Amino acid sequence: MNEISVLNLFWWLLLGIAVSGVGIFMVRTLGIAVSLRILGRSKAERSELLEQAGGNAEGHPVWLILVGGAVVGAWWPLFRSSLFSGLWLVLLFLALALVVGSVGLGQRPRIAAKWLGTWDGTWAFLAGLSLLILGIGIGTTVSGVPLQRTLQGHLLWGEFMARFSLYEVLITGIMTLALGVFLASARVLTRLQGAVAVRARRLLMASGGVVLLVFAGGGLWMTQLSGYALATGLFPSGVGGEKGLVLTTSIIRAPGAYMDQFFSHLPLLAAPIIAVLLLIVVWVLGWRKSFKRVSVLAAALVPALVASAGVMTYPFLLPSWVDPGSSLTLTNGVAGTSGQIIFLVWLGVVIPIVIAYQLRLSRRRR
Repeated sequence: MNEISVLNLFWWLLLGIAVSGVGIFMVRTLGIAVSLRILGRSKAERSELLEQAGGNAEGHPVWLILVGGAVVGAWWPLFRSSLFSGLWLVLLFLALALVVGSVGLGQRPRIAAKWLGTWDGTWAFLAGLSLLILGIGIGTTVSGVPLQRTLQGHLLWGEFMARFSLYEVLITGIMTLALGVFLASARVLTRLQGAVAVRARRLLMASGGVVLLVFAGGGLWMTQLSGYALATGLFPSGVGGEKGLVLTTSIIRAPGAYMDQFFSHLPLLAAPIIAVLLLIVVWVLGWRKSFKRVSVLAAALVPALVASAGVMTYPFLLPSWVDPGSSLTLTNGVAGTSGQIIFLVWLGVVIPIVIAYQLRLSRRRR
């Protein structure tokens, strides 16, 4: 494996870590907003819930900006050519999720008592909508986007809104929403007791069941859903008007192509199997009222889900359903070697600063 291949793989893994971090911290905060009025029936219960389980929401954007900035730099061809112009709605709701999560949690104590009900209801609605749209965006990047390469080599993005399908809404959209509630309930169970914990246990088991059913249903759906794969074979050359066949690698779109990744490399099935086992273990612990490790195990579910999606779609970043040959992959969607090394050094310098900032926030809350 050469240098550029090692760097590409590293940034692919870092992209997975960044998505996992967003899932654990930001999605959980939004889940708390969605379930706030369900878990807390009184003003005192809701205030205690946010105090004990709300977390350092103001620190979450720092992590997102840090890792997101490095990922944008390393994957600059991806962002420059298509992502901002096509996934603007998803990126808009990602920004909204940051505002709803951190500002909503941080400003709530300053809201007058008579407006708290309206504030919490609006907060829950926006948080739920943000989770749903983010999930739909994730599903869209899996099932394909309308990318097409011009004769000049530029990538054009077609109509995005028309591409929303039942898979994005019913699988990735609903699962992201249920996952946020699941993570929030698990955190509440490890931080609070009494009536709030009783409600959190019921919500944990219900949302966990939804995540498990949707995840399993999505796996079955993927066996029929058109996926993308690299195929090596003899294809028409099309060079200089000459006719003939040449041995080359092309991108194909075929039903069940994503699931073939698992079936052709059986050890990769460990990722979805671990995800299912974690869901079952957390559900059983909730049923047995053993809450000590529920939050940690629930958080571990997120990297398992991200790893399952990463293994399934490798090496595609943004597959194109309009023209599979215009898809952005791990090779043509990444910056040059020098750019990747620069951002790697940048991460090594800035990450310790951010860790110190997070520790400071934790001590301040104590």
